[in-house]
Amino acid sequence: MIEDKLRRAIWAINELVEAGDYGITREELSRKWQNSSMNDIHDGISERTFYRLRDMLQNVFKVDIECSRVT
Repeated sequence: MIEDKLRRAIWAINELVEAGDYGITREELSRKWQNSSMNDIHDGISERTFYRLRDMLQNVFKVDIECSRVT
């Protein structure tokens, strides 16, 4: 279980870096994870899981994910 969480966290960091200054939405991140070869069960990232992932990235890797709403 912890391996799955760590795998998803490292994958997410890579996706966030690749997104660059433009960024990525939670929905886009979920869709990419669902189609990723690293995801053995091909589930998406629910909103609740995203916030848990965001907290883990902050606490473990000191990565701060900021939300910028475009209107």
